[in-house]
Amino acid sequence: MMLLGLMLLALHVAGVGAGTRIGGSRRR
Repeated sequence: MMLLGLMLLALHVAGVGAGTRIGGSRRR
């Protein structure tokens, strides 16, 4: 079941990217 892993990874990457874009350097 690589589909689930890919979906989770895509969601994680998208979430992190959006968070970094919106929050800027909020995490770091």
